[in-house]
Amino acid sequence: MSGEFTYGLFGCFGSIGLCIITYLIPCYTFGRNQGELGESCILCAIAYAFFPLSIFCHTLERSNIRARKKIEGSIITDCLTVAFCPLCALIQEHRELNEPEAAAIERA
Repeated sequence: MSGEFTYGLFGCFGSIGLCIITYLIPCYTFGRNQGELGESCILCAIAYAFFPLSIFCHTLERSNIRARKKIEGSIITDCLTVAFCPLCALIQEHRELNEPEAAAIERA
C-alpha cells in the first residue's frame, strides 16, 4: 500500500461508533492510535488533552503513520489537516491502522 490514505479524510461516517467515540472523547482515539504505533496509550491520551501539545503530538502521529504506510505527504499538510480537521484526521488514522483488510474488500 502506498501513495495515499486508504480512507478519505471525510469518510468519518464509515465507522459510526468510532465517529461518536472520537467526537465525545478524542483523547481515547488518539491514545489507541498511539498504542498501535507502539507508544504509551495513557500518556499520549493525557498529552492530547492539552491544546498546544495536542496539535504537535497529533501532527507527529500523522507523519509516523504516513511513514509506516508509505503514504505521500509532508509535515506541513499533516499540520494543516490536524489544525483544521482534527477529529476527521483521528478517525482516518485509526481506520488506516486498524481496518486495512476492510478497505481491500470495499475496493473490490
